[in-house]
Amino acid sequence: MEKYTSVVQRFRFLIIIMSFLLMALMGKGAGILFNNQDNDYRTFFSPDNPELMAYDFIQETYTKADNALLVIAPKEPKEGSNHIFTNKSLEAIQWLTEASWQLPFSARVDSISNYQHTKAEGDDMLVAELYEDANSLNQTDRDRISDIVINEKLLVRRLIAANGNAAGINVTFSIADDADQTIVFKSIADDIYTLREEFKRKFPDLELYLTGIVMMNQALADAGQSDAKNLVPIMYLIVMMILLVMLRSVVPVIGTMIVIFMSIAWAYGFAGYAGFKLTSPIFSVMNIVLTLAVADSVHLLMTFVQGMRNGAEKYDALKESIRVNSWPIFLTSVTTAIGFLTLNFSETPPFRDLGNITAVGVMAAWLTSMTFLPA
Repeated sequence: MEKYTSVVQRFRFLIIIMSFLLMALMGKGAGILFNNQDNDYRTFFSPDNPELMAYDFIQETYTKADNALLVIAPKEPKEGSNHIFTNKSLEAIQWLTEASWQLPFSARVDSISNYQHTKAEGDDMLVAELYEDANSLNQTDRDRISDIVINEKLLVRRLIAANGNAAGINVTFSIADDADQTIVFKSIADDIYTLREEFKRKFPDLELYLTGIVMMNQALADAGQSDAKNLVPIMYLIVMMILLVMLRSVVPVIGTMIVIFMSIAWAYGFAGYAGFKLTSPIFSVMNIVLTLAVADSVHLLMTFVQGMRNGAEKYDALKESIRVNSWPIFLTSVTTAIGFLTLNFSETPPFRDLGNITAVGVMAAWLTSMTFLPA
């Protein structure tokens, strides 16, 4: 360790330059990864998963079930039930049904407003939509619609709540098998979000909830991106503040933060060059690697700072810190990496990717904390 420390001291500028060059190189790989995002729910199943194979068989035999369910409910429901059978609510259902036909790739829209109701008049069977102009309905009309809908087994708990307090508009999409699911689903979801904002302006007393396969896929991406934009910066700020309190010096804190960024760049860069796809679990890599990178750096820096405070020369304090901490840090990093590599036994591909990428990031944190940080 004494010889190693002397080598680090002698070539410290070369080590620093090489570290930044490698970070830039791996950062390019990270860019490849973030441009290769996959939000398809199928990503969470192996190709030979029996449930997925059975699901695919059903879709190939009958029809695909990529859908979005738009659920309307009053913001402040009064006591009782049948709150959805008001002129305003029925108008909202009708408006949203018609607007949903304009969504990209929409192939079918089902709601209580366009439900084909059959009734008999003498010897004739009449089939028509349940209602056409919601604003012209009187109490008798609303009671008739409520009675038909609540007693129709094809609608209850599918497009209308059993107590009549919520209604759904189900939009089925026709998406080609060879289409880029991530791009297509994002395009549809963005249009639905825009439609929701327009709905809120037009019907402020009603709430619109979104679910279904399309919205679930987009939610996975939105959650990861939201965390990366909001929670991660806050976490980094808290880490910096704690390090400043512990180390009482700006330079070691800056060094630690650079080690964190280098380690994350190594992890995501490896994933990008290896052809991995960015899925929601992989967003967690930066949090996990940060934890290990901080732990490695703090062990070295605390011993180093304490040595300096006790009167040791800078080089001697560094040498002692590396001697004391190198083996424990290495053992911790290796065992942690092995632990994450066991995720390769998971049946879910994104979690296998998470384990492999994190293992690379953990070992990168060890390498940079033992080379760049001392330099």
